[in-house]
Amino acid sequence: MGYKRIVPRCFYLLVVFFCLERENPALEACALDLLHKIPNLESAQEVSCIERQVYHIDVLLTVGDYYVIIEDKVFGETYDGQVYNYKQNLAANANIDPEKILCVLYKIAEQAQSEQDVDYEFNREKLLQIMRPYKATSKSDVFTDYVDRLEYLEDFANFEKHQISEWSSEAYKRFFASLKKEKILPQDRNWFYVNNMSGGFWGFCWDFCNDIDESKTIFNAVYLQIENNIVAVKIDADPQEDFDAQKIKDARWKIFDYFSHRVDDFKKKVFRPGNYMTVGYVEYDEKNYKEQIAKIQKVFDDMRKELRL
Repeated sequence: MGYKRIVPRCFYLLVVFFCLERENPALEACALDLLHKIPNLESAQEVSCIERQVYHIDVLLTVGDYYVIIEDKVFGETYDGQVYNYKQNLAANANIDPEKILCVLYKIAEQAQSEQDVDYEFNREKLLQIMRPYKATSKSDVFTDYVDRLEYLEDFANFEKHQISEWSSEAYKRFFASLKKEKILPQDRNWFYVNNMSGGFWGFCWDFCNDIDESKTIFNAVYLQIENNIVAVKIDADPQEDFDAQKIKDARWKIFDYFSHRVDDFKKKVFRPGNYMTVGYVEYDEKNYKEQIAKIQKVFDDMRKELRL
């Protein structure tokens, strides 16, 4: 995959903190830079204790009178209340002041959800900012390999640098994160993966609207969805007890006609029955995605005000 070896999950962060033993000046300086990013540890000079799998915590550091939970979420997501529970269990079982417990997330992939109880996140961008300056002087193959690995992944995720046909899963995650950051997509929605017969895709759906179905019997909602290289108008017909295929088909045609008269490059897919059905779509690429999303969004907003079924 373009790098010498895969460094085990969370391994390098431990190595860096262990290097506070001053055996390698460059890694010691890098370790202190990492440590000083954590709130309340800006002046810390050593890690007195490091433990693994204490009360199910991935890594627990003791730094002065602070206890630092390092949760290893390299590619995964935290689940509801996970960090809060770790803090509570550590405080109760080890008789530690909760104010002296800090939590750090260690992750190198874009993640859809942010954990509310985290004091600091080491993500790929931050790790590279800290580690790159020490790459040339570290004299450590492990360190060099790890920075190379992060740089490889960072390039892999740079969707603006690659043609859309070359986008990786990490590029799509960065793409969605960028759209949320720019408030083109809503903050309260997250991307997801759909595993289907055609190979699967990373998607993002939003703007669920049921206003145009005045009878509330044809479908649950019309919504927008990004999937692969298209922005699609979709219908959610699941679960309708009195499913009427003809009503669904008529509704799809009315919505399609509304969009096709207002969007020149709006395309139609074959109208097959299903739970989640595509009305039509526009294609986008790595250069025009903002314009294409904005165009569909405007017509969708107009449709909500004007069209009734």
